[in-house]
This record gives sequence, C-alpha cells and structure tokens, in this order.
Amino acid sequence: MATAINPLPKGWDNLPGAEYVVHLDDDSFDKVIKGGTPVLVMFYTSWCGHCKEMKPAYSEAALKLHNNKSPSSIAALNSESNPDVTDLYKIQSFPTLKFFDKGKFVQDYRDARTSEAIVSFIKSVEGTRVAKKKD
Repeated sequence: MATAINPLPKGWDNLPGAEYVVHLDDDSFDKVIKGGTPVLVMFYTSWCGHCKEMKPAYSEAALKLHNNKSPSSIAALNSESNPDVTDLYKIQSFPTLKFFDKGKFVQDYRDARTSEAIVSFIKSVEGTRVAKKKD
C-alpha cells in the first residue's frame, strides 16, 4: 500500500526505506486508516529532536515490512501541517505512534525507537489480528 511521494517530504529524503512510508495529511488520513490495511502512524514535527532521531529507524522498518510482504503499512503525519487529525487524536507529544486497523485505533506504540522493535511490534499485532480472525 506504500505510496511513492516525489519528492519525499523534507527530513525524509535520503533515508533508506522512506519511499515505503505512506505520508499522510488531513485529507488522506481517513482514507488510508479505513483502507483495510493495518497501519502504524507516526505523528511528528519538524522541530522535534526525537522525531528526527527516529526517522531513519522508522524508514528502515518500512523497508523491512515491504521486503517481508507484511500486510501492515507504516505511515507518517506532519502534525504542524495537519492540525485537524493531530487534534482529533489529542496528540500532545512527539513522536507519537498509533496503530490502526480497519479504521479504528488499536493501541499506542511505546517500545524502543529501533527498526527491530517497530517490526517486532507490528508482527505481534498482526499475530493478534490473525488469531481474532480464527475465532
């Protein structure tokens, strides 16, 4: 489901895997979230140091998920440019990562800011999703 954006948003260019991060805005957010593909969304700002530090690992996680043909997507939303969605989810600190499935918020991501931890989290949530389908 990755959508190529050319050029990539500032701060994402030159990051391996950034082309597999779905870059959202207030207009596209609902369509992507309700699209049927589970998605982890990073809410970020340009001035946030932790966001800048996390972008390479987040992009690398997107690449790993793409290469492993994961049913989940990784997305990002610049909260400065997109206040409507940011306000709707009461985002007050950055980066904030939220996992959505079938248009609904599932849970926050609060683990390490490494590609390995992000991929592991998504795989664990995917496992829960598969188990629920079998019930």
